[in-house]
Amino acid sequence: MNRRQLEFRFRKLTASMRMLPDFLIIGSQKSGTTSLYSHLSQHPCVGAAFEKEVRYFNNHFAQGVDWYKAHFPTIRQRDRMTRRNGAQFITGEGEPSYLPNPVAAERVFELIPGVKLIVMLRNPVERAYSHYQHRFTRNREQRTFEEVCALSL
Repeated sequence: MNRRQLEFRFRKLTASMRMLPDFLIIGSQKSGTTSLYSHLSQHPCVGAAFEKEVRYFNNHFAQGVDWYKAHFPTIRQRDRMTRRNGAQFITGEGEPSYLPNPVAAERVFELIPGVKLIVMLRNPVERAYSHYQHRFTRNREQRTFEEVCALSL
């Protein structure tokens, strides 16, 4: 078992003492969710999740709420940072796949109905080309962009 796995095991044991997220950054792939999350997480009053893309509400829901809470800072850390900085300490995650998933939306509303949603959108043509470039540079697409576009007509 590596260090990261050990840390997460500890986090699961302390799940009852951990926060649920105050915000979720959602949006389409290649719309800037990672950049925004990275910038927000640099603020002293924003605690980063153990992983940016937790994927709880769509891929890992069966793991349970404690598994999800294990990804976030403790309530004690929230209170300490709030006192230290004189402003509310918050936490959240960034997960583009929540936006198009109606089941994820229902689950989010049931567990954290007051969560703030930050939605990242992008020009669909620019997003499609960026997605194509991402796949092409990783050798997951060999056709030209024009060939791929022609397939969807």
